[in-house]
Amino acid sequence: MAGPLEGIKILEVAEFLALPSAISILSDWGAEVIKVEKLEGDSLRSVESIEGVSVKEINVWWEQTNRNKRGIAVDLWHDEGRAG
Repeated sequence: MAGPLEGIKILEVAEFLALPSAISILSDWGAEVIKVEKLEGDSLRSVESIEGVSVKEINVWWEQTNRNKRGIAVDLWHDEGRAG
């Protein structure tokens, strides 16, 4: 579905909740978002429970903050990862 941000591309280099949540709203509005994760993945992927509620099978927090995004894992700490 087209939105007011259609044609805008966003490269997201962030993890956990706040910024990925905000950027997921921009993707809802039509922006193309590419999430860049470290090779181990976003830290939110490793959360097993939140306030005693298990999120092992389906991590709803990760799913909610990363909807409508494409992703890539890159090691930005090394020259090879930063090379185009």
